[in-house]
Amino acid sequence: MWREILVSHSRITMTSDIKQLENPTIPAGAIANFYCPSSCLRMGWCKIWCSHPSTNPTHCILANSIVMPKYIELNTADAITCYTAGEVQDLATNVLIAAAGAQAPWFPNKRKENLVDGIYNYQEDDHFSTATAFAENWFLIDFTENVMISQVLLFAPNNQFADKLFYDLEVRVGNVTVTSKAELAAYDLFGAFPGQAYPGQVVDLKSAESVSCRFLGVQKMTQDWFEFEVAHIEVY
Repeated sequence: MWREILVSHSRITMTSDIKQLENPTIPAGAIANFYCPSSCLRMGWCKIWCSHPSTNPTHCILANSIVMPKYIELNTADAITCYTAGEVQDLATNVLIAAAGAQAPWFPNKRKENLVDGIYNYQEDDHFSTATAFAENWFLIDFTENVMISQVLLFAPNNQFADKLFYDLEVRVGNVTVTSKAELAAYDLFGAFPGQAYPGQVVDLKSAESVSCRFLGVQKMTQDWFEFEVAHIEVY
């Protein structure tokens, strides 16, 4: 089912090494709102489609960008109407998030908030990264109320260091907030990924039964020369 959302035109049309983007021509006499979604479905990889009648009425925008139905576009001046196949049940959009340490000054755009904003456009600046090596490497999602979860999707960074930035991971759940790796270790283990990841890998962790929790923490257990970096997370 397609869900209508607003997305920045400049952002949805950005490209990267693993971003897929096509702009097929709408045939004469065809209706954009029929031709574009059917083209998206035929692609197999397409997750969002847009038509932009004010600036480019003869083409569709088809992309593999992940955009959740609860995503809120802040750049309204550049926003266009799009239709996403993103899952409405995702629990990790527009929730609270904390992370160990300060924001890395050399990665000013790799903020923890990127993980809960509801969009992943396959850009490096969409990622989250911890600040330093040889330090606590974790982040904590606060759903603000108890929820039932059964699946967590973690996306490895789409760069050449994925195998070093994204491995030996644990996902834990609990009902009281924590401020350190030691406290996070007291949470119940939901799942683990020993690694090592390849660029852009999606790790799918599932529980046989739904688990009740308010908080979900993800940590890189090994402290080494490399930071902890995650491209995207989804929780169901």
